[in-house]
Amino acid sequence: MANESVKRRKNNTGIKSSDMSRANRLMTAALSRAGAKKQDADEIKKTVWELRSIMSRDRNAGHMKAAMSIAKDIGPANAIAAMSRLEDMGMIDESEVTSIVDAIKKKYQTPDSEIARITRLFNQAANAISDSGIGLIGPKVINGRTIGSGNAARNRNPVIGSDENTGKTVEKSGASVARDYYSSIGLNSDVPDEMMPVSGYVVHGDHIKKKKQAVIASGVGNSEPDSVFEVGDTDEFGDGLTAHGEIEIILKPAVSGRTAYGMGSGMKNGNKPVKLNSTNKEDVADALANLEGLNGKTESMEAMLNLLASSIDDNFSDVNSSLDENGSMRRTGQFDSSKRSRNPLEAHVLGGFDIDEIEQVNYPFTKMQKIAVNEDISDVVNDSFIRMVLAKGGLNKEELEYVESAGILSQTNTESMQMLRTYRLADKMKKRYEESGINKFQVAHPSGINIFNPLSHSKIARPGQDVESVLVENIENEIREMGQRLLKDMRKGEKPSLISRRGGKI
Repeated sequence: MANESVKRRKNNTGIKSSDMSRANRLMTAALSRAGAKKQDADEIKKTVWELRSIMSRDRNAGHMKAAMSIAKDIGPANAIAAMSRLEDMGMIDESEVTSIVDAIKKKYQTPDSEIARITRLFNQAANAISDSGIGLIGPKVINGRTIGSGNAARNRNPVIGSDENTGKTVEKSGASVARDYYSSIGLNSDVPDEMMPVSGYVVHGDHIKKKKQAVIASGVGNSEPDSVFEVGDTDEFGDGLTAHGEIEIILKPAVSGRTAYGMGSGMKNGNKPVKLNSTNKEDVADALANLEGLNGKTESMEAMLNLLASSIDDNFSDVNSSLDENGSMRRTGQFDSSKRSRNPLEAHVLGGFDIDEIEQVNYPFTKMQKIAVNEDISDVVNDSFIRMVLAKGGLNKEELEYVESAGILSQTNTESMQMLRTYRLADKMKKRYEESGINKFQVAHPSGINIFNPLSHSKIARPGQDVESVLVENIENEIREMGQRLLKDMRKGEKPSLISRRGGKI
């Protein structure tokens, strides 16, 4: 027991060394899943323990001094992430954190993108250990509802606004502007933080129909009921949504009772949200077409024209669109392929939401594919497998030796090999989400393809055949095709054109 006390004083965190070791393992796993580089992971873990030390010391010792110490020794973005976490826990007032963040930004000129990146990774690590029960740096909970992670610590970057008394342009904090906006729609300053809304967006069924129409028109993708479409930077759902997060969380229908929505961003467009379940046509029209932002007149006119057009077409998919690049509105009665920007239908979920209110999580395919590049598939696809397929395809011993010596075997990375890596990572993530209580997990594909469906990978997939076996068959066919091209080149006496290529169907 005495020895344990010595260890506690030495690590200066107030917890056992065994718990420290366990927490480090959990953080390493969480940061790995989040795609953190080793240096980032090491610095974030170091910041977590420094933050814990701050919590274990005298609370009045000075958070500014502690934050500046972290900024100097580890990094300014790490210091900002740590202080934001303390605010989420209710341990520092917002005004103090704002002052600390401003001081760090002024001294170190830290890019906002770097702060956002490190904060996201820091919270991944902190959540991993607080969720485990170690309870090192968990967010504050009031009446069963978590504060933070998008509620208390909103955007700290300055927002341009106007002073009500002088009319002059001034800078306000994001949290202050948000409070001003919510006050204008009836949520006064006496509404507690835990009951303030979190933002999202509404997707109309006609938006999904339009995506399926585009798939049918192009002949590429999935228009079946199991299609899930990845949200892009420009999208029917609204442009710029990826800036708010790439992973889409779909809430259960019961949440609709405390959700309101309006056209565009409320703080920018000045919309007046309407309840999601409202069937009052005047209230809905007011939320969609009565906009009071800087471009309110133009946006209101466009929205009203789109509302009229949607009633003619009985199709709501273009109600959030603007005029096209030529200044023309879409024509009714026909499919619109013009390039035009789109406002999201911003949702406000009063009081946020809990994990048991999540219906489904959609993870973007393009992000999954990037993360999966190092996923191991050597148990089924390796040099021996490729050599065997090439030999079956007609390459003789000397030709195989040449292919191997040229490094073609190790460079082979077909389309289906990439898909197999992505599928394996997706399957792992699906199981992790199920373990956390979220039973519906999908990979959202730009063309709506369901990568968990064997028929998405082969039209001739046999009944009961699993995705992996279909992809292995596809890989064999792709390697065989590669072998035929190599054989043709080599027997012409030419050097194979594929030696220096990487990726794709080589």
